[in-house]
Amino acid sequence: MTVDVSCAVRADTVRSLDFGQVKLKGISDHLMLADVVKIRMRLTTGIRFVNITCAVVEKLNYTLILGSDIVDRLNQKLMDESFAANEMMNVVHDEIDHNDYDDVDENEVTNDKRDNDKSKNESMSDSRKAPAEILRRDQKSDRSLINWWSLADRQRAGYYIRDGVLYRNYKYLDQNYEQVVLPVNRRQEVMRLAHEIYAGHLGAKKTKERIKLSFTWPTIALDVQKACESCHQCQKKRRVTVYDRVPITPIPRGDVPFD
Repeated sequence: MTVDVSCAVRADTVRSLDFGQVKLKGISDHLMLADVVKIRMRLTTGIRFVNITCAVVEKLNYTLILGSDIVDRLNQKLMDESFAANEMMNVVHDEIDHNDYDDVDENEVTNDKRDNDKSKNESMSDSRKAPAEILRRDQKSDRSLINWWSLADRQRAGYYIRDGVLYRNYKYLDQNYEQVVLPVNRRQEVMRLAHEIYAGHLGAKKTKERIKLSFTWPTIALDVQKACESCHQCQKKRRVTVYDRVPITPIPRGDVPFD
């Protein structure tokens, strides 16, 4: 059979696994027989694994090469787990609030423990793990999204509302993507993840393209450009250009000869 494989793994890394064979089609549309192996992957901060089919290559400069679609799947899995974990914590917190504490031993539950639990619950309100209700509230209160809410009400330009959340239908390379419209208080964290954590400090154009596979907002191009230009590591490692040369300045001379 013929399949599209966007992952490659070096053969010496997966010697102990069972291989299969498929026909791979490259850029030149030439079919070639290759070994494939199924690997379970997850991000370092993730919990659940994703089954990925990889082509086995004997001579590969890197241990593993992942395509952008595989990275997007892993990132989406991590985001789904974060939202699910936050929803579960909210449910558990609500159940604890309605329980009867009369039969609890005071020696087991101290004031220090209550303070620690309170601090943990407050930390769960972090914007990265906020539930859908807070996202809806942030979108409604963001004045920069007023025009987009109007377009969604009229079902124009690909904007629509589902479960009270503002989305946009985005088409890129003949593929349809569902973008969540981000309020202003969540944009900085998304840009940091897309540029520094999961992308290896790519340029502004590629960072914006990566973000737009899942999110969008009115000033995304300008915000991403500023974020990349102000990145400390990118500034230290970027190549030297003619604009970095010391400008030529006239040599000051004394007014009195031989002074």
